[in-house]
This record gives sequence, C-alpha cells and structure tokens, in this order.
Amino acid sequence: MQHNKGAVEIEFELLNQLFDEAKENAKNFFSFFTYAWPQLEQRFPLQSNWHIGLACEYLEALYHGEIEKLVINWPTRYLKTKVCSIAFPAWAWTQDEKKKFISWSYSGDLSSAMSWERRQLIESAWFKSYWGDKVKMSHDQNQKTRYSNTSGGSMFSSSTGATMTGEGCDIMIIDDPVNPQDAANDLMRVKSVDFWKHTASSRFDDKKRKACLLVMQRLHEKDLTGHFLEEYPEVVHLKIPQQAPERIIYNYPRTGRIKIYEKDEILQPEREGEKELEQAKRELGSYNYSSQRMQEPVPRGGGIIKEHWLKHWKVLPERFDAITLSLDCTFKDLESSDYVVLQAWGQKGSHHYLIKQLRSKMSFMKTKEAVELWAQLFPTYHECLIEDKANGSAIINSLSGTVRSLIAINPKDSKVARLVACEPQIEAGDVLVPDPEFNPWVREVFIPEVCAFPKAANDDQVDAMTQYLNRARERQVGTFLFDDDNFSKISGGTIAGSLT
Repeated sequence: MQHNKGAVEIEFELLNQLFDEAKENAKNFFSFFTYAWPQLEQRFPLQSNWHIGLACEYLEALYHGEIEKLVINWPTRYLKTKVCSIAFPAWAWTQDEKKKFISWSYSGDLSSAMSWERRQLIESAWFKSYWGDKVKMSHDQNQKTRYSNTSGGSMFSSSTGATMTGEGCDIMIIDDPVNPQDAANDLMRVKSVDFWKHTASSRFDDKKRKACLLVMQRLHEKDLTGHFLEEYPEVVHLKIPQQAPERIIYNYPRTGRIKIYEKDEILQPEREGEKELEQAKRELGSYNYSSQRMQEPVPRGGGIIKEHWLKHWKVLPERFDAITLSLDCTFKDLESSDYVVLQAWGQKGSHHYLIKQLRSKMSFMKTKEAVELWAQLFPTYHECLIEDKANGSAIINSLSGTVRSLIAINPKDSKVARLVACEPQIEAGDVLVPDPEFNPWVREVFIPEVCAFPKAANDDQVDAMTQYLNRARERQVGTFLFDDDNFSKISGGTIAGSLT
C-alpha cells in the first residue's frame, strides 16, 4: 500500500513538473500558440511552418516595446488571424493581464467572430488550468465584442468606420481593414485609411508606450499598408510572399536565428504546391494573385498592359489621318487634387502616336487656358475629347465659343474595362509613345502608371489614353478623308512629346 502511494506521489510530482515546464515554455509566444492549437482548431492538427515562428517572434518584440508599429503581410489561409488576432492577445494576458486591446477589421461580423474565438480560448479549460488564477473574467463585462478581466484588462472589437468613442487601448490590432473583394474600390480603400487617421490612431491611452499591429493581404499601392510604409518611418515590415520572387533573408528578432527563403521556394508546399498555386493564379487572376498571395500590389511583370507592348517613336510620320486632343480633368481646383492630363494623339492607319502630353495639377482656369493653347498648337486637330463629368462639364461649356469640335465623352464601363478594351491594340504594337531616351517623362511617369494600372497611385494618364483609343476604335480607323490643304501634318524628323 505504501509503495502504491509513493508511485502516485511520484506520478503527481512528474505531472506538476510537466505542468510547470509547459507554463514556463508558454512564456514564449510560439510555444503558447502550439499548446493552444487544439483549443483553436479541433478539425486537424497544426501544420507548423517557419513563417509562424518568425511572426511569433515579431509579435513578442511588439509586446515588449521593441517595435511600435508592426505590419505583417502574408497570404490568406496561412493562420495569420489565428496567430495575430486570436492567440496573441490571449498570450499577452498571460504576461500582463492589465493590457487593454482594440481590434478591428473590415466588417462587424468578422471582428465579432474573431473576438468570440479569442474569448473562447481564454475561457477554455486548458487556459484556465494554467492562468485561471491570474486572468479572471468580469461577469458584468463579458460580451462578444467587449469583455474585461478583474485586473482591468479589456478587449474591444470594432470595424472600419464604426464608432470608438470612449474606448482606449495599449495595443491595437488591425486585421484586414478592407474586404479583398473591394480591392479595386477606391472609396472603401480610402475609408480604411481615413478611419485609421481620424479615429483609430487616437485611441491609445499612453502615446509614448503604444503598440500597433497591422496584418493584412496587400490589395493596392495605397492600401493601409502602403499608408503605414509611406507615413511612418518607424514601421517594421514583415512581408512573406507565397513564393519567393528572389532570395530573401529573414532575421528572427528575439532569438537571432536566420531563415533563407530561396528564390522560387514555396511558402508551405505540403499545403499548396506548384499545382495548387497554378490553380490559384487562374482563379484569382494575375493581379489579385500578385497582391493577395505575393504581397506585391503592382505585379512584377506589369499590370494589364506589359511594358514591352508599348512601342517607341523617334521620328513622327509627315502626315496623319487625324490628330485628336484628349483631356482628363480633375474633380476639384485644389493642389491636392488629381492631375490634369492633356494628350495629343496622331493616327496613321492602324497606328496611334502619342505626340505630346501635359500633366500637371491645374485650376479650372489654367486647364481652360491649356486647352485653348493646344488648339492653337495643333490647328488641324480633328476632335477634342473631354469626359463629361467633374470639371469636364464646366470646361466644355466654357470652351464652346473658343475651341471647335469639342466631344463630350460619357463612359459607361469601368476604368479597367476601358483599358481592357484597348489591350489588343497595345499588345499588337499599334500604340507608340515618345522614345524615353529623348523624353524621360515617358520612362519616369507614363510607363509606370500605365503598366501598374489598376493598382497604380494615379490613373489620369491611363484615362486620357483610353478615352482616345476607344474613341478611335469606335469611329473606325482609317476612314477619315481630308483635302490636301486640311491634311493634318507634323514636320518630318521632329522629336516631339516633351512634358510641359
């Protein structure tokens, strides 16, 4: 009997020792996440991978104040929410139960679901067995989107555009502030940036000891990640593409370990290999795949239009079938407004030559004067195309007495659809732009915007170009007949197209 009692005691001591070791190990966030996995997901075992351990170390550094703003971009369905939005705040309470969190996502339903899953972890028997004496939930403040513990720690979840009045935090987590389905929606993208700037960024209780985590797929050059990278030099950026486009060396910030992500290496081939990635490319399309999977909002090979499709001219034809002016106006007379773009295009058979371009931020009166000047510069132009919205409508009215052949354009399709309609002409080599060797603006301004569209920062040059090319296609190329005296001419040998 005494012997049996001793064996039980020994077994009990071993269990206590294992318990203490597990609790001690869980001070490391990656270990905590590994232990917590059965509480987070009961359908399948954890398929761990290097990117999870790497992110866990960055999150530890954020918690310990070594990083103030952390941006993590990695592909969807690779546990970013489980790690960053659910397990990380729960782990933080095991270190300091007084921490206050605010988390928000693009929708209230999604934020609530993440908040509920986080609470389920904290209230699980596993969590309570280790930290139940430290983290005790307050019964009078234990809702799905807002709950607290008896030590003053709290977790509040919200969504893009919702109110945060009266809420404060030590750590803020932003998880997918824009729905990937709204990636091309400028209004939704701007809404998320404005919500951060004007609402969320002011919710930190201690401005000198704050921590902010933004975790998302890249959607656009000017998404919230783009805003953080542009506006905050202190941001630490962890970008993990689905497949390494080049050799990348990652440094683990806490342990000093190194991961070498070799060129063309796949993030987690046991989950998705070459076959699955090819299928994802077909389903998402190259532009969405580049953003959401590769974390490159501008595809490396170009957007809809590839750079090598655009041909260059050094000498213009002596005669054109027609010359057309195309104007893309701004919406407001402000320095912060978009660019005004005025282009002169020459048509020779099936070929279209960009002769000259003006791109500048101009007031209404300056835009009007520019069109009048170009009407004199190209006296034999055939049409002057102006989109009939925003300032364009007023420009058309103000120019009606001084500029002839004004054509009000009312596009019915989206900007993307308009460029796609021009794609065959451009790919066929029928669109020629000034040689960048003599016109640096083509290389520095025009090509980057056209080839990055629809995910470039600006699209004014694209709008002016598609306005012309679609109009030229509609009026049937090569059908214009002119008397010799009225034939559109550009002197042979002229190097034109300079940016003014």
